Order: sequence, then structure tokens, then C-alpha cells
Amino acid sequence: MRLAFEVANAVVDSGEPLLLALAFGGERAEFPFAPSAPAPGEAAPVFVEAGYRHSFALVADGTLWAWGSGEYGRLGTGSTLSAYEPEVVELSDVVQVSAGYYHSLFLTSDGSVWGAGCNYDYGQLGDGTGANRVVPVRIMGEAKQVLAGEDYSAAILEDGLVWTWGRNDVGQLGLGSTDAYTRPYSVLLNNVAAIAGGKAFMLALTEEGKVYGWGDNAYGQLGEFSGGSTSPRGLGLSNIVQIAAGNNHAMALTADGELLTWGDGVYGQLGKGELKWDSPIEKIEAGGDMSAVRLEDGTWYAWGDLFGPEPKKLDKPAPDGLSLGYWHALAFEPGGSMWGFGSNDFYQIGDIYEDTYRGWAKLELNLRETARPSEDPKDRDKAAAAEPFAAKVPPVSAGYYTSFAIDARGGVWAWGRSDYGQLGAGEEEKLEEPAKLKEIGPVKQIAAGDYHTLFVTADGDLYGAGCSYDFNQLGNGTYENASEPTYIMGGVERAWAGRDISAALLTDGTLWTWGANEEGELGLGHTEKVEAPTQVKIEGVVDVAVGKRFMAALTEDGSVWTWGSNEYGQLGLGEQSEPGVPAKVDLPGIASIAAGSAHMAALDLDGNVWAWGAGSYGQIGTGDMTNQPTPVKIKGLRDCVEIYAGGDTTAAKVLGGTLRIWGGYFYATPGEESIQYYDAARSEYMYVDIEALSMGSFHVLATDRDGNVYSVGDNSYAQLGVEEAGDDYYYSWNPVGLNLEDAEYLRPQATPGPNLRHRAL
Repeated sequence: MRLAFEVANAVVDSGEPLLLALAFGGERAEFPFAPSAPAPGEAAPVFVEAGYRHSFALVADGTLWAWGSGEYGRLGTGSTLSAYEPEVVELSDVVQVSAGYYHSLFLTSDGSVWGAGCNYDYGQLGDGTGANRVVPVRIMGEAKQVLAGEDYSAAILEDGLVWTWGRNDVGQLGLGSTDAYTRPYSVLLNNVAAIAGGKAFMLALTEEGKVYGWGDNAYGQLGEFSGGSTSPRGLGLSNIVQIAAGNNHAMALTADGELLTWGDGVYGQLGKGELKWDSPIEKIEAGGDMSAVRLEDGTWYAWGDLFGPEPKKLDKPAPDGLSLGYWHALAFEPGGSMWGFGSNDFYQIGDIYEDTYRGWAKLELNLRETARPSEDPKDRDKAAAAEPFAAKVPPVSAGYYTSFAIDARGGVWAWGRSDYGQLGAGEEEKLEEPAKLKEIGPVKQIAAGDYHTLFVTADGDLYGAGCSYDFNQLGNGTYENASEPTYIMGGVERAWAGRDISAALLTDGTLWTWGANEEGELGLGHTEKVEAPTQVKIEGVVDVAVGKRFMAALTEDGSVWTWGSNEYGQLGLGEQSEPGVPAKVDLPGIASIAAGSAHMAALDLDGNVWAWGAGSYGQIGTGDMTNQPTPVKIKGLRDCVEIYAGGDTTAAKVLGGTLRIWGGYFYATPGEESIQYYDAARSEYMYVDIEALSMGSFHVLATDRDGNVYSVGDNSYAQLGVEEAGDDYYYSWNPVGLNLEDAEYLRPQATPGPNLRHRAL
């Protein structure tokens, strides 16, 4: 946590001595040390920032990179997953970063304060919403310094006032109370030039060179006083030009070059003995339980937790800059080479295999040479224009407690619930592991509804299995359930199944529907059930999406039409809808659509994602849990090429293969997702990219590039393909044991993966 700052025009004043003074020989330093903008031809500014298991680096081209623990979204990269390698923070013109415990603050060149990460418990992001943020949200403007502590935040404005917000149980906000504040409030202290903070205390340095403190004082971090303080209290110091703070200790540098330290010293962070240097001190640094100084000759000395109680000269590397985190340190050399030292349990140093406690490890990121990946529009693809039957069909299909997969030979595998015969396995009993069905010809697509399933063969024949006694949703006129696939019609390109409703898009481009129709979900202009496939009067259909009680169609001109139930706004028409009559949704040119139980998502031709309908599980992706009766554009998503929806979950694949997922038991805003599980046979964690995805009502199926099938979510009917049910399966991907390329099933070991993901909802 980088908390050392310089003060301009400090006034020399008399003051009282502190607990420990380390005297340094040599000439008096010229203070203040005021940083200035680089002159023409000089190197661009760069810096590193070490926090609580996460790290940041600003490189010379202005790109801010982040890596390490992403819990709560603290990296600001759009994910709550840990980043094993540096990822770009989508925020321009950053001039300072303060990495706290579970949140981070960013200051941009225009004086704007931004925050990302945890916000639900104390409102430490200051936007008043209580919603965690995976991408930075703007908090306020006209600031010149930011500070993120343990669940609290602060900023100095250009007028010299300090504003604080967040956690306040020991008065660390300095507002005269111990109440938490979810919006910034001003501290009663004027002319503040710099602030520093630890776990639960803050220091402020005024332009007159005096130091004030507030918050916790259990370790004497507020000086020689008893008890803490909920409002600013003078520490009896003057003539100060710099301050810095770690967890529970503090540092100050006088204009005469004297270093003062006080507070907790159990890890040697206060230093040991009276020391002399060959050069005056130019800069002080503190973080975690560590302290450091930089001399005017450029040499750094560090002491405390990772370094020992006696100041240790840093010569390999020989840093140009240094940041001390809670359990790790980052440094960079004049040429831009980066180094890390200390804990690497969340990859806050990097994806390296060296023992980072034994010595400094070199990182691949170079602050002077690493360039941001190209974002020139001409180098980026956009979503492909909609064409008939062009939508990708995943080889897996997740339904209402049912699971299906199609192997490379067109064989069908099924498992999960089958009380109506909806698995098509010949019995009305659940299957606890994947079983191959009798062949009906090579199958190219499966649509898993609530209680029935549709199968489309490579020859265009449509078959159905499961419930049909009530609404004849199998469309064969018998009103009889079928435990094995039964023929419905031919000439079919794709099919969809919802709650007792069915739809088929034929090779001639016509759309046909049948089944239940109480809400007009068949789009036929009435609300009577339909026992046989009937054509919908809408032309140019290229794709269809089916929810529980509604449908949508995408036409060749990029328009979206919806009909059926609008209870949660899932038609995207606002409050107005005419039962059973397709109506056009107000959207830009759309490339593809997807539907969940009661919400929808659409991908436009520029790669943006729009969503509307039920939002009680965060499936809209706006960060809250409200319904949206009309389409809203999801912020923080761009360059998307595919979308998915099912149940209460939504996902989008970004150009380059990254999957963003939200809703259900994933994230309240789009978070990055990859398959992560524990391989008991190898006794190691495995990480693979998601190739294809299908979302059911309460579980999700996915495949990797090698054709392996994985599952996550509810396992009430063994739909995950694992032997046991339990909460662990909700939060971790599980290998099903089915490989679609080889058309083989090998029962996996019954070991659920660990919870490697924050449950945001």
C-alpha cells in the first residue's frame, strides 16, 4: 500500500518529540521534493502499487495493469476472479492508485476519484449503492490524492479538505462518530496537503507541516495519547514534509532530514538503533508491517516484516520505485524491469514458480517496454450479422434439472431428471450419470425444456420426448408422454423448448409453434392451446429464443420481435403488450438473441450486449436486482461475439475467447469465468477455457476445446453428473467424465472442486 507523499512549502515550527527518532548523517535534504511533469524527451511517469494480495502497475504508455486476488472485483478489470497474469484496467489517464484490503481507489488526471471492489458491507466505494463493482465507478471530482484502507476510503480535494467514507467502527473516518458512511463527508480540518492511513487510523499533514491523526490507537499509532479519536487530534509534530503509514505504525520525515517512526513495532517496522546514512533521505514508504526510505543517491533501504528489524539495502534489484503491500513488495528498476518479493498466494507477484519469500523474483511486465494490446477498431472483429441458422449450436444442453450432450458422431448422452421420460432413455427415472440414448440418426441439436425435450437430426427430422399429456407439446396429436424420442415432423433446422411450449424453425425460414398458450406465448394471436405445429405469421426469421412463458424472434433485418408473458418485462416492450401478437423491440441492429426463464439478452452488430426482463438474481448485469421492462445496454462489455442465457443467468463471449458471466450464483455484473476444479487424481488445481456453454434453470453445462464436459450448480436430480449433491457443487466446476470427441464416459472421482469464486449474489 503506497502511502508516502511529499508536501510543498512546509513551515518550520517547534514540536514535541515522538517515541523513536532515527538520526541520519549527511547533508540536509532539500525539501520538499516536489514531483513535476516530465520535460519533452523525458521518460513518462510509471509506478507500482502493492495492496492486500493484489497489485497494480502503470506503464509508460499510460496503461494500468492489475493482477492478484480479484475477490469482490478489487482489480477493476471486470472480474472477481484472481488474475494470474497482469490484466488491463479499463480506466484512462490514471495518476495514482491506492490498493486497500478488498477495494481499490484510482485518481485520474482530471481529478476524478474512481473505486472498484467490495462495497456491500461498509459502502467504501462511496457511491451510495452498496453494490460491489468489478469495473471502476466514479465517486467524486477535484481530488489530488486518494487513500484506500481496510474497508474505508479518503481523498484530498484541491481546496485542501479531506473527505472520507466507508467503515468507521473506531472513528477512522474522522467525522466525530463511529457510524459508517456510504457517501463522502468532509473532515473538519483545513489546508491538508497529504494523507496516510493504516488498517483503522489516518494521518493528515497540513501545509504548515503539522500532523493530525484519528481512528484506532491500540498500538500508539496516534502518538503518546491514551485511546483513539473519532475526530482529528494534533500529534504535537511540526516541521514535517512527508508522512507514511502501515497497518498499525507510522512514519514522518522532517525538513531537517530526521526520520520519526511510531506505533506497532512487533515486526521490526520501527527500525532498530541509531543509524547513519551516506546521503539524506529523499522519500519514505510504509505498508503492511514494513517501512522503507529512499536516499538522495537513489539507494533504497527497507525493514520490517519481510526484511528484518535492521534496514536492509536493496541492491538486487536496485529499485527506482518501491511499494510495500500487506505481505508482499513490488519494485521496479530505472529500465522498467519489475520485481516482487514476499507472499504470492494469490499470484499478487505473478504466475511464477520461484520461492518469492527467499528472494526477489523478476516479473515479465516491464514498465518501460510493455505495450497495451492493440485496440484499433480495424484490428477488432465485430459481431457477425445475423444470417439464417448461423447461430452456433452448443454440443451440450441444460434444461430443468436435465442434461444432454452430443458427441462427435452425433450420439446423444443424457442424465438428470426424467419423471416424464424427458431424457428419452426409455424410463421415467432419473439417471445419475451420462447414458447414451438409442440412435435416431446423427443428432445436431437438442432443446431441453422444462418437462419435455426436442431433438433435431442431421437430416432435419424433429423428435420429442417427455411430457405431452396436458398440452401435446410433443406435437404428435396423441396427448401421451413419451419416454423415448418420438417423431414430430421433418424439414427442421433448429428447435426450442420452454415450459410446455415448443418451436421449430424450418429450412424454408418459417417458424412453427405448439403447446401451452395461456399467455399467448405461441405468437398466434390468441391464447388457446395448440396441439399441432402451427405457423407464426412473421417473416424473415433467422433465430429464435424461448423462455418459460414467452418467445422472441430475430429477423434478417436485425429486428427483435417478442410475444407471450410480460410479467417481469421480459418482452422488452415496457408495460404495453398484446397477448399473442409479436411486437418489435426498440433496439439497434441485432446479431443474436438469447432467453432465460424470464429475461432476455441481445448482441448488437457493434459487439454490445443489451438485456431486459427479470433481474432479481442480477441476470440483467446492471449491478442491482431490479427488473428492466425495456432493454438496457450493459456497461463494461464490448467486443462481444456470442451471448448465452438460461434460467436466471446470462453470459457473453468476448473477442479472444474470454467468457463474461453474470446472474444466478455467479456475479451481479459481468465477471470473467473459466473452468476451475480440483483434479483428485493429479492432486492439483486445473484451469481450462470454456469453449461452449448451455444454461439450464438451476445449473450450467460447459465444454472445453478437447470436448470434455463440465457442470456447475444445483444437483437435486443428479443433473451435474456427479455422485453427490451439496453446496460445493454450486460454486465449483465439476468434470462430468464425458468426452465428446472420443464419445467416451469415464466416471470421475467424487471430489467437488473448491470454492474458487466469490459468490456475488
